[in-house]
Amino acid sequence: MSPTKNQNMNQGTSTRFRHFPIIATLVAFISVVILTSLGLWQLDRAEQKSARQAHIQRMASQRTQSVEIVAAKVKNSDIRDMPFYASLKPDTSKLLFLDNRTHKGRIGYEVLVPAQTNAGTLLVNLGWIEGTGRRDTLPLVSLASEPVVWQGIAAIPSTNAFIRETAQPGGAWPMVIQQIDLSFITQALNEPVLPFIMQLTDESPEGFIRQWQPVVMPAEKHIGYALQWFGLAIACLVVYLFAVKNRMRRYDSSK
Repeated sequence: MSPTKNQNMNQGTSTRFRHFPIIATLVAFISVVILTSLGLWQLDRAEQKSARQAHIQRMASQRTQSVEIVAAKVKNSDIRDMPFYASLKPDTSKLLFLDNRTHKGRIGYEVLVPAQTNAGTLLVNLGWIEGTGRRDTLPLVSLASEPVVWQGIAAIPSTNAFIRETAQPGGAWPMVIQQIDLSFITQALNEPVLPFIMQLTDESPEGFIRQWQPVVMPAEKHIGYALQWFGLAIACLVVYLFAVKNRMRRYDSSK
């Protein structure tokens, strides 16, 4: 091949490369990576939810334990969703109202009460109650303070750093809280509480709605979202390849 012909080929390749959409390629690459990552994240969430649902079913088949046994297991075992009972005495003078809880589109509170047990102070979530429609007026709660035996499931509340607690330790009772922060509640009660709560499943006390949803979104929905993200990634790649092919074809035909 002559030097002139070789030089012309190099110039043609260089000119063709200059017409290649580098910025569009970079944007398409980043988009595909992000969409694929979102799909993989949803698959990971689906796996976590499947494991959680299996754990719930396994716990539901177990015998109901005492609060003392649950308190002894909490450090070394996953006691979430474990059914248990407790002989306790509710402190009805220190009710806690968990704010911004909804049920079927209605706004209300989840009501919690500290109770003395043989294992220590246990926080009991009585369930949901509708609000009064006024921020300065809490719903009336009728609750006996005599010793009782209640049954429920164990839950370990988590805190959200983005939620700002408006209540203050040493404030008036009943107290409205924004989340179940056991360290804050310990300060508010001025006594230690057990590192888990009871989500009450007994019919008593009445007046509360107890429909606990430990898994709000099932694994199947996460898989569906993952397929959508992967589909968008494939669509993005196909559109990019089609656009590049047409662009280079127009360049070749214009020479």
